[in-house]
Amino acid sequence: MALKEIVVFDDIEIGGGTITDDFIADNVLSEVIEDIAKSDNEIDLIFNGDTFDFLKCPVIRKKKNVYPESITSEISSEKINLIYRTHKKIFVAMRHFLKRKNNKIYFIYGNHDYDLLFPEIQQKLRKFLDANNNVFFQMSYFKNEVYAEHGQQFDTYMKIPQRAIKLRKKANVLNIPLLIAGFPKFFIPLKENHPFVERITQRKLLMKAFAPFRKSVSKITAKFLFYNVFTLFKFLYKRNAAYILSALKQVIKNIIQRDYGDFDIRIFFKNGESIKKNAKVIFFGHIHTYFNAIINNKRIILLDTWRDEYVFESTEHISPKPKMYARVLFNGKKKKLTLVKFVPKAKKIKFSKVVEDEYKKIKEIKEKSKKSSLRDYHIVKETFLI
Repeated sequence: MALKEIVVFDDIEIGGGTITDDFIADNVLSEVIEDIAKSDNEIDLIFNGDTFDFLKCPVIRKKKNVYPESITSEISSEKINLIYRTHKKIFVAMRHFLKRKNNKIYFIYGNHDYDLLFPEIQQKLRKFLDANNNVFFQMSYFKNEVYAEHGQQFDTYMKIPQRAIKLRKKANVLNIPLLIAGFPKFFIPLKENHPFVERITQRKLLMKAFAPFRKSVSKITAKFLFYNVFTLFKFLYKRNAAYILSALKQVIKNIIQRDYGDFDIRIFFKNGESIKKNAKVIFFGHIHTYFNAIINNKRIILLDTWRDEYVFESTEHISPKPKMYARVLFNGKKKKLTLVKFVPKAKKIKFSKVVEDEYKKIKEIKEKSKKSSLRDYHIVKETFLI
């Protein structure tokens, strides 16, 4: 007898194959999805935001990467086409999963892929996946006492405005949140100049270990602050003043504390308490952190990211982070949660070799990833009764 199952992935961030694309796990992720597709159970497959990295995906103009600030459905369409061509193996695996009529895919909106709000992009993705009635696009998911949302709505910088799409005579455009509005101008150059170092998540340690990156971030953040003060008056008459002022306050706080972009996970605890009183399991994403705890009789889980990220093993070495997903299986009144973690067997990397030539190291790991598979990971499972 087929059972009901919910599968959750966070923050995959599939990009366009350029230097700003941080996703290299095509083989592993496609293997995992293909394996999930073999199940006879009825499965809701939830991609809990930032599945696609539209934010750092360029459009190509005269053989150059361009990052427009005004995002129309045509711009987003060019980006999803590039993402599809670059990571087709992932889309094929999703397509195979959807062959079973009872299987469904839910794309939750995240701050890297709220281009998915365009109906044209939703239709294009359904075409890529050869599916119409079993692919959904939502701000959140709630079924069978399981709740999932990305979490950017609790982030001052990244919160999607209530009017997510601005209606224009020539072409509708995304109503860009504050930080994203200045992202191409300030933070894409940082990413292009430090494509590998930017993947190291412990920012405070990184700032101490690598002065050039610290100086670049400080300079860019100050410019970003000035840019948004300068443009504040443009937003005032649009009744966005409270939002802009709260974000600027956060920027100033980050500069004073030299704490650039760290997000307080307690915000998720607070909001998790009030979300859907009858939800027993709550999934958040957004901050690329693993967390699993019961708070006020609700299990709150963050599944980290599938982006290629690293942590310091010591001041001299870094290691790739594990990747993971969650499965919730329903058998009558019983619910079983399994967390599946893929721990890389790869050796730790000398930090000095990374900063010596970031582009060379990026190319090296990208070539290795083309030959990688699940055999290159230790698979660790944890199971909990709900």
